[in-house]
Amino acid sequence: MAAMADDGELRRITRERDQAIERFVLMCRAMNGCMWDWDIRANVAFYSEAVYTVYGIGRDVTPSFERWTTYVHPDDRERVVSGFREALETGKSEWAGEYRFVRPDDGRVLEVFDRGFVMFDGGAPVRMVGVVMDITPQRALERQLRHSQKMQAVGQLAGGIAHDFNNMLQAAKLEIELLRGTPSASVQVLEHVKALGTAIDRAAGLTRQLLTFSRPEAMRTEALDLNAKVGELATMLRRLLGEDVHLALELAGEVIYVDADASMLDQVLVNLVVNGRDAMAGGGTLSLATARCGQLEPAGRRPGRYVRVDVRDTDVGIPGEILPRIFEPFFTTKPNGTGLGLATVYGIVEQHGGWIDVDTTPGSGTTFHVYLPEHVRGPADRVRPPAITAAPGTETILLVDDDDGVRRALSLVLESHGYTVLAVDSGAAALAAWESSGGKIDVLVTDLKMPGMSGSELAAALSARRPALPIVLISGHLRELDPSLAARYQLLHKPFDGERLVAVVRESLQAAAKA
Repeated sequence: MAAMADDGELRRITRERDQAIERFVLMCRAMNGCMWDWDIRANVAFYSEAVYTVYGIGRDVTPSFERWTTYVHPDDRERVVSGFREALETGKSEWAGEYRFVRPDDGRVLEVFDRGFVMFDGGAPVRMVGVVMDITPQRALERQLRHSQKMQAVGQLAGGIAHDFNNMLQAAKLEIELLRGTPSASVQVLEHVKALGTAIDRAAGLTRQLLTFSRPEAMRTEALDLNAKVGELATMLRRLLGEDVHLALELAGEVIYVDADASMLDQVLVNLVVNGRDAMAGGGTLSLATARCGQLEPAGRRPGRYVRVDVRDTDVGIPGEILPRIFEPFFTTKPNGTGLGLATVYGIVEQHGGWIDVDTTPGSGTTFHVYLPEHVRGPADRVRPPAITAAPGTETILLVDDDDGVRRALSLVLESHGYTVLAVDSGAAALAAWESSGGKIDVLVTDLKMPGMSGSELAAALSARRPALPIVLISGHLRELDPSLAARYQLLHKPFDGERLVAVVRESLQAAAKA
């Protein structure tokens, strides 16, 4: 009877054990948890089902502590092993750490968080149970957030630099124009002045590009000369490429106009060029080519006339297994990449109603074909500066700018065209000048970004006093403006030339006279 009782008890214990094991396995599957159980004395480990699938471990591998450590990235291995040993030798009940895990099946590197709890018997560690989690996606998002925050800070810095730099360029540009108009200037002096003006225009273009690459903005398409745009970028792109990569231009032999946002097109080309540069670690040739495609009827796209920009490198080509994923956000093969460069390119091109084709051959390089809608009418329909009125001005202008050099140059240009100029350095001084003049001011010309009262605040204050007052706002970064300002005031983007300034002032006066 006692033996039968013992057998019944043994069967009960065995059944409960089997049920517990089954319950544990089912819980692991339901949670998709990567759990492990290490018998320290026997040095035998158990992995839950998810460990094999998530971490690429073969079923024929006998789990053990030593085997697991061979999968830990070599640069992290010593730290992880010493952390385990310390927990066991010092009697700690818990160990946790982050490290990189190299999948044995495909070599992919995962970032993991591992946590284990130690059980002791008489002070000696006998068992350790834990959970290891793949945190690669979370860490990628965190890096992207840090990158986004860094770019936001860079954008703010670039905006501040651009404001100051544009002020310097604005003053220099107008002073050079005044020098060019000096009757006694010799031919040699005028040649030097012309060269200086060209240098200032190039510097202004560089400032606009810096703002473009650091600040997102709404799309504003216009008719762009595609060859001219690519050529304009070439100087800056050569600096990006370095000495080991040669940049070749293969521009179409005819003028091609494209419907595109200028800054976004810059971003597309720069991202593709940088991507090609990074692919050619040992150097090579990167080519930019333009072509008119004519009428196309692409599948799933709007039929129409398209142009094409090709960015071709001489790298080893894109592997076939990677090619379908290259435009995925956060997908990257670069150790420190964000996986957003090509994704951004794809999004911009799609936003323009275009598409991208990729040709790649192992050992022969890669070509990105960017298709964009052609502007079939050319640039004639773009907004042009108003014609200059030859008659000199006789009105009084209230000029406000906190930069001494800019204020002086603007005053000289306006006075040379017959205007009376009241020049002040702040919004408060402008309000005082308005009151002193009894409101006998015909036009307000003010810088937008100033300490204290901004140009838009000053404009609102004087508009309240005289709703029909013509107002011209000037700034180095008009893309940041509230769109409603463009509907109410004339806008000038620094650096501008004297003729443009006079034209906008005259236009604002004529518009007010008709109102």
